[in-house]
Amino acid sequence: MGKSRDSEIHQEASTSSGNETQIEGLVKDITTMFASLQPPFSITGRINVPDHLRNRKVAEEVYTPQVISIGPIHHSTEKLRPMEKCKVWYLECFISRAKTNLENLVNAITEMEKNIRPWYAETIVSSMSSDDFVKMILMDAIFILELFFRDAYPRKEQDDPIRAEPWLPLSVRIDLMLLENQLPFFVLKKLFDLSFPDDSNSLSLIKLSFKFFESYNFQRMAPEDVDVNVEILHLTDLIRTFLLRSPLPGRNSVVSKLLYSATQLQEAGVKFKVNSKNSLLDIKFDSKHGVLEMPSLEIYEETIILFRNLITLEQSCYLDDAYITDYVVLLNFLIDTTKDMDLLCEKGILVNYVRDNNTATTAFNDLNNYLIWSVMNSDYVKICEELNAFYKKSWHRWKATLRNQYFSSPWRSASTIAAIILLVLTFIQTVFSIIQSSSA
Repeated sequence: MGKSRDSEIHQEASTSSGNETQIEGLVKDITTMFASLQPPFSITGRINVPDHLRNRKVAEEVYTPQVISIGPIHHSTEKLRPMEKCKVWYLECFISRAKTNLENLVNAITEMEKNIRPWYAETIVSSMSSDDFVKMILMDAIFILELFFRDAYPRKEQDDPIRAEPWLPLSVRIDLMLLENQLPFFVLKKLFDLSFPDDSNSLSLIKLSFKFFESYNFQRMAPEDVDVNVEILHLTDLIRTFLLRSPLPGRNSVVSKLLYSATQLQEAGVKFKVNSKNSLLDIKFDSKHGVLEMPSLEIYEETIILFRNLITLEQSCYLDDAYITDYVVLLNFLIDTTKDMDLLCEKGILVNYVRDNNTATTAFNDLNNYLIWSVMNSDYVKICEELNAFYKKSWHRWKATLRNQYFSSPWRSASTIAAIILLVLTFIQTVFSIIQSSSA
């Protein structure tokens, strides 16, 4: 009996010792993981498209560059390799205009490498050596800077590869505004300041960027209105900044939905008018007179791509300040069918260059897929609530019906008035007839 008890004790001690060894091994492994974790680190990176926004309804080209890669995400794409030679040529041209040398430029990127890597998913950059990463960032950053200079101060060089084909400059510009095709803006700023240390007062990287992306200046902002001190994440974020005119309205945690489309609102008596405000986001509704004023927006293929990338950026970085998303959502409320698009185009609020209105309608409707949206522009909340209330008042619909059916043109108005006069005269004649009959 004693031997059996001793055996049990020995077995328990062995088991306990084995558990302790296992625990010590796990603790050591996890401690090693702590030591290997060098902050700052990133799971998805700040330059990425969230998985919930990648879906079968969105064409991959709205996120994928077609001509040139910037940064590591699409760096290995084979069809983009031809533009690598152009980057080398642009680097050589840039050094000839800059007030620094190649060694200083390389050194600057090397010093920033540990701050640049976390902007991209670790699964993308972990396999890149330090030398390859620094060279890639340098080539891409200098290409952008040289391109901006050539756009602002055109040269007459016949062999510029970007000018070799008439379609290429536009394609490059579209690629440079894609969210997954970006460099941190502080990289561009560092190299710019290093290359032109004495020109900070007369030359601004933000204003050069503004000039390059001026076709996206929907609100016709003047270059001098650009805040050169604003903090910018990257070029996609810079374009978003151009669209946000201060002061911005507050945010409302109560999200309001507009229940009626543009044609339904028109039937209820709402009149649509193009406003002359400079901000694309400046939408007003005069509930007393039933007038909805909106800025005019020209729609091209690249406009849809731009809005898709700006919305994705806001879903990633500005979920509580998604002003561009608010604007697109409000447009989507108004555009339910092609008839709504027809109406907004007829009123000049939208100017469609995307094939036909049916295509444009589908494109705008698809922009709202899979959004996380819980806070709204407080001005838009008020507009939605007032438009809903306006529609629900029967008098407005009756008045609109009278106006549309009986007073929509001078001839119809004249016919309606004549019919009313005839009806009144007939009534008077009937009354006199009754009176005369009673007297007799």
